[in-house]
Amino acid sequence: MPARQDILARLAKEAFGGTALSVRQKPNFLHDVYINPPEEHIEVIFAENLQKQGGLFYYVESLEEALAQVKSWLVQQAPGTACVADTYLQALFKVAHIAFQAYPSPQPPSAYVWLAEILVARSGSLGWSLPAEGLENGVPHIFFAYSSQLVYDIQSALLILQEKHRPNFPARFGLRNGLLPGPAFGQAPLVVFLIDDVHEEFNPGT
Repeated sequence: MPARQDILARLAKEAFGGTALSVRQKPNFLHDVYINPPEEHIEVIFAENLQKQGGLFYYVESLEEALAQVKSWLVQQAPGTACVADTYLQALFKVAHIAFQAYPSPQPPSAYVWLAEILVARSGSLGWSLPAEGLENGVPHIFFAYSSQLVYDIQSALLILQEKHRPNFPARFGLRNGLLPGPAFGQAPLVVFLIDDVHEEFNPGT
């Protein structure tokens, strides 16, 4: 099977929870934390680790497909009006005819939608710049992300972010994985739509 098809097959399996472990599974504290992963594809490593911590993962091959899936997900899982902070995503939502409210939202939103800046495969984490008002929990947080944003570890992620935001690093920056704490001991998931842009030139936000 070609390498690309192999990646797609593994990601499809992860997206439907094929091998995801329970978030409550006890870790093996005797393992070397620096052990090399058996999986060679960084996309699959990220998907596995995100889902182990309760996050939701969807793999799509184009921005158009991502918009269609996000629109459907919002209708089914978070009915209401989502809040979108990024002006680039706001423009996309208008084109895709997806209702939204700008950040900060005048009404309680059904979900928040963000544009990820970096993905850390080893921890299943993603990072993004936060508005001055900060991050609100209790509802799903949906992320548009790109396979070209994937790095293996947090050290690589920080180096890229420092270079990107030089000379001034954002005053607020989120690095989260899995579940966000919610009211009354509830939890809200991070929902990641990973768009394959490795085989085409694409610069989100331009």
